[in-house]
Amino acid sequence: MKAEVDPRLAAQIDEAGDEGEVEAFVVLSKDPTTAGASEGGTGQQVVARVSEQVQEQPTAVRHLPRLGVTYVKASGKLVRQLLEEDEVVAASAHDAQITAE
Repeated sequence: MKAEVDPRLAAQIDEAGDEGEVEAFVVLSKDPTTAGASEGGTGQQVVARVSEQVQEQPTAVRHLPRLGVTYVKASGKLVRQLLEEDEVVAASAHDAQITAE
């Protein structure tokens, strides 16, 4: 994987295999040519491209273009491929744990 990936997410992807479902927050690089081009911007384009490559659609997608973040709920296969895309900078598991120190 090219992106910096949360170890919890990597473990969830491994556990899910190709068929199991994974939820992830994906941080995308800022591309001035596509940022704001549509509601989803780069996130929408990357998810669409990966969906076509793996021949399946995510269960849920939410784009937060002003933050450069896309939430994806999809098969381990799709998420694994998504993390290989050049636009993906980092990714985190959906189930973040908040602790007070």
